[in-house]
Amino acid sequence: GVPITFTIPNFDGGPDMTKIIWLQMTWWSALPTAQVVLPTGAHITPGFVNTVPLAGGWNHTTATWSLDQCPPMEDVTITNLTSSDVFLDQVVIDTICVPEPASMVALGLGLVALLKRRKRR
Repeated sequence: GVPITFTIPNFDGGPDMTKIIWLQMTWWSALPTAQVVLPTGAHITPGFVNTVPLAGGWNHTTATWSLDQCPPMEDVTITNLTSSDVFLDQVVIDTICVPEPASMVALGLGLVALLKRRKRR
């Protein structure tokens, strides 16, 4: 089958960011394979995949990825690796770049120190 590729630009990335990607797709027949490809060419496999059967042979699959960076863009590709036809009804991709946990801890400690300093005055 012909792969379907969605290019996701990132506008709020930075060096201390983590990228989270959520994919939802409703499909019928053979299970399509989804992967994330970074600008470097690295292929990232999902950390979590869940498929729920729906009425009439349709299925709803969710997958999530967590990247240790927030690149300027990434491609989400859906491919059929079988000889059966795949029918996609919908594809939803949500992404967010969030500060790394260590950065959040440092920011929180800095905020606490700033508040304590203000209270002493």
